[in-house]
Amino acid sequence: MILDTGSAGVIRQNGQIKASVFAPGSKSVTLVCNRKSIAMKESPEQNGWFVCSFKDENSPLVYHFENENGAFSDPFAKLLCETGGFGNRSEVPDAFLPVPEEGEKRSVSSYRSHDLRSSIIYKLHVRCFTAHQSSGVAAPGTFAGVASKARYLKGLGVTTVLLMPCYDFDEVVRDRDFTRPPEKKQAAPFDAILRGSMPQTEEPVKLNVWGYSAPAAFFAPKASYASDPKRADAEFKSLVRTLHRAGIDVMMEMCFQADLAYSFMTGVLAYWRDEYGIDGFRIMGDNPCVPMLAVDPFLTGITLIAQGWDTSGIGDECRRERLGSCNDAFMVNCRRLIKGDEDQIKAFAGSFKDNGGDIARINYFADHDGFTLYDVFCYDVRHNEENGERNRDGREINYSWNCGVEGPTTKKNIRALRLRMCRNALMLLFLSEGVPLINAGDEFLNSAGGNNNYYCCDNETGYVIWEKSAQAKELTSFVKKLISLKREHPVFSNRLALKGQDYTGQGLPDISFHGIKAWMPDYGYYSRTLGIFLNGRYALKDKRTADSSFFLLVNMHWESHEFDLPTIDEHPYTMVLASEDSAVSVGERTCVLEGRSAVLFKVETLAGTAQAGTGKPRRERKKV
Repeated sequence: MILDTGSAGVIRQNGQIKASVFAPGSKSVTLVCNRKSIAMKESPEQNGWFVCSFKDENSPLVYHFENENGAFSDPFAKLLCETGGFGNRSEVPDAFLPVPEEGEKRSVSSYRSHDLRSSIIYKLHVRCFTAHQSSGVAAPGTFAGVASKARYLKGLGVTTVLLMPCYDFDEVVRDRDFTRPPEKKQAAPFDAILRGSMPQTEEPVKLNVWGYSAPAAFFAPKASYASDPKRADAEFKSLVRTLHRAGIDVMMEMCFQADLAYSFMTGVLAYWRDEYGIDGFRIMGDNPCVPMLAVDPFLTGITLIAQGWDTSGIGDECRRERLGSCNDAFMVNCRRLIKGDEDQIKAFAGSFKDNGGDIARINYFADHDGFTLYDVFCYDVRHNEENGERNRDGREINYSWNCGVEGPTTKKNIRALRLRMCRNALMLLFLSEGVPLINAGDEFLNSAGGNNNYYCCDNETGYVIWEKSAQAKELTSFVKKLISLKREHPVFSNRLALKGQDYTGQGLPDISFHGIKAWMPDYGYYSRTLGIFLNGRYALKDKRTADSSFFLLVNMHWESHEFDLPTIDEHPYTMVLASEDSAVSVGERTCVLEGRSAVLFKVETLAGTAQAGTGKPRRERKKV
């Protein structure tokens, strides 16, 4: 079931203003519109719904509802009056219904989104992405600011932008331990609202910059994220169109709490798809109805990512192809391996080859709620004092290593090691079989100063700093190469679950694991070395052409090791990429790899063709 969001709330229809709101248990409900109070009647057909209508004067409307308990906002509002700027949102904001502009249309929906399994996801916070002056955009901290970075994102090679909550959530934390007492509903001058000159509070408040778990108007783009708050809808549509023109999908994070009705959630998702052209969503929160979204027929064509899905009841293959699962498993296993922890080889090998089977597996090395990529190698412990919670908030266990010095340092050897460790992490992330997700700024060593829970930091701690050092520029170039490899070679994004077997007779398994001795993986407690061979004959570039094969060597020990290179028809290995070129020494059939390094080789000889109509690769016959 899907909620008819087109008729709920306050709308214009056939020269009339029609209002409806769900307020079960209310004795009476009043619509306060442009300072006029209009009594609403309970609908005889729908219990709990209150309705009213009046002539449309073709003027903008500012409104809220009231019952015996006080004022409350329209949960179906498409725009809110939030003209006081970020951090000054009213606890009960008025909704805003503008006069439609001539020729105004919904976002163009003809854009064809990327297949989820071949996606490169770039996660960002609309405000924090460009709020810092170093971003160099004309409208920092806004939807327009993100649109200004479309060329950069396209050049980086990402296919998908994932927006942290950008619906109109309440960023003001109203807990008595952190801020002023709950505010009372106070009327601002109506003309001031329309001019966008709402009075600003002078009292300090604690902010929830990220927006997770905050009260929200789920149908409204966040007004304070727009350069013109009264038309946040138009600016958000422009952002979506700009990214689509650059060939980039747009996804949103939605945090649904347990008390939201299933029909409301489906209505929200369908509205953003139809009205704004959103390509997909990452569903967060603790709502027990989330698993039902996977089989809802009204959400066909929408990509959905959640912590996990039960696909046993999903018979439609097209529906499963639009689903993705996302959790910390890869992050934890990868961090512990790179850090040098014992007994990690087998766990990481499993995470590396896990592509999710019938649904895509989303992998990340760093998400929003933890250290940034660079901070993983700069800090052993969290430094969240700025949050005002006595450094007790955020993850206590981060599987991080500061490389010898806590925090910033001028020591060249430690800075070089940290850069190498970042390259190691990015290589394992992008070359693994899952769908990679990278946080904004991680591609150029962005740091939060050791804060691993900067949800309340509307400052340089939480902002992406665009001033790039030589090391940062070097890492950005490295990320571009990795993304190019990932997108060009389907062997890194196999659609079928890898079995570690040669089940179609190609001469080698689809994936095989090795130790310092070929074909002999060492899963021992103290092992920190691993070789991974990916057979390109099990990954087709098209219906007839198989991909190249690749051999990845990983040495997360602090000492050098000599690896055997598996003999594949006596053909040579070509080094493609390394976390440190000087750390690799290649012999005739061996490779010496320094400690805390990784290297990728290509074995072109295994590339072949597929038999027409079967989709299976075949060996080329030698001419006699």
